[in-house]
Amino acid sequence: MLQASTSVFFAYVGFDAVATAAQEVKSPERSLPIAIIGSNIISLLLYVGLCTVMVGLVSYEQLNSDSPLTVAIQATPYGLWLQIVMTLGGIASLTTVGMTVMLSQTRIFYAMAHDGLLPPLFCKLHSTTISPWISTLISGDYYFYLIYTVQLFLQFRHFLCCCHGFRPRRYF
Repeated sequence: MLQASTSVFFAYVGFDAVATAAQEVKSPERSLPIAIIGSNIISLLLYVGLCTVMVGLVSYEQLNSDSPLTVAIQATPYGLWLQIVMTLGGIASLTTVGMTVMLSQTRIFYAMAHDGLLPPLFCKLHSTTISPWISTLISGDYYFYLIYTVQLFLQFRHFLCCCHGFRPRRYF
């Protein structure tokens, strides 16, 4: 129960990213509460609906696995098609999460520079787009570096696994 509650809590992290764009909204006192509460309600309904459908497809004992959604999808006659759709949805959601984090981080840097907590360099706005372009470049470089190092680590791990797999074949 505790593990499930932490997973559900983690799933709702990120709705505060809407508040970082408050300066760019025409009427934030009206629009932001509607956006935050509305997105929470929509996500809650999607989560509850998905869990209800999963328990309706297979018994709850079968859902005690590392990937219960895959178990539920395989119980349908559309298993392969749904797995492809779910994979594409996962890729799309990771992309949007990355873009949302980058948007909110640039706005946080801008607000901190405006308050004097960061150098005024982060407070400069682009002349045509009126966006904090220097903090966008710095955040983008940081995220690119993070993605590059993770990708490099994964390639190195795959290389080591291949070398480890060929070692017994050579001597036995």
